[in-house]
Amino acid sequence: MQVLVNEFEYSAWKSLCEACLVQMFNRRRSGEIERLLISDYNNRESVDEHVNPDLYANLSEKSREYARKYVRLTIRGKLGRTVPVLLDNILVQWIDTILKYRSDAGIKPNNEFVFGLPVCNKLAKSYFRACPLIRKFSKECGATMPTTLRSTTLRKHIATYTTMLNIKENQISDLANFMGHNKQIHKDIHRVPAPVKDVTDVSQLLQAAMGIDENEVDGDSEDDEDDPPMIQPNNSEIMLSRERSTNEMYSDTSSNHPEDNADHSASSNTSKKRSSKLNIFCDDKNVQFFNRR
Repeated sequence: MQVLVNEFEYSAWKSLCEACLVQMFNRRRSGEIERLLISDYNNRESVDEHVNPDLYANLSEKSREYARKYVRLTIRGKLGRTVPVLLDNILVQWIDTILKYRSDAGIKPNNEFVFGLPVCNKLAKSYFRACPLIRKFSKECGATMPTTLRSTTLRKHIATYTTMLNIKENQISDLANFMGHNKQIHKDIHRVPAPVKDVTDVSQLLQAAMGIDENEVDGDSEDDEDDPPMIQPNNSEIMLSRERSTNEMYSDTSSNHPEDNADHSASSNTSKKRSSKLNIFCDDKNVQFFNRR
């Protein structure tokens, strides 16, 4: 950039184009950014006291700081929909310098792309390609896993990261519109992976539903099996109450209908067997096991 302040040098101009294209990637699809038109760039919008005085006056100081730093433009996205791009002031200066030396770089006047290339072959792309540049810089930056620094992966990353922040529903909608996603696809696919949600979120719900205190789980040790099992009185009382209510029900029925005593007697015996099974099921170890589950 410093080299191009006073004079033109093609290698410096080319390096500036490559760095600027990657820097303004903005989590957009790579093909959208590389085809940025000069007309779209010239129609960029800003929020300041001159353009939108009423709106600017109602902004907080922090919002005004961002408004002074960024400008907004729109480009053609997937399926022909219009999607926004945010540029900071440094990128605006870089693009102005790139456009300033277009003719010196040998770019034809009918080339309408901001990142246009001086090409003679009609079959070749007349602009810098974003995907090869992303692969190039991901290797040169020294990243541990450069293959993860790709267009699609980075788009999923921003959706996943914002989910971990538990942003509001209207913020999800704004981000989905900015990314050019369908809102439902953004929520279902481009967010926290299922294993992460199950392990971190669903496990807490299951644990709470079973009445397990997090402090008790943290305090468990390997020697817990040697401790004497503790019976929860409430569970035993529930089982005994069920047994008494069942016996009383059949006793009352038998006294009102003597002719059915035999049948009710058999039913009562069956009920007692079931109650006995319940009591067996509710012995010390089983109660302790299910409480701990």
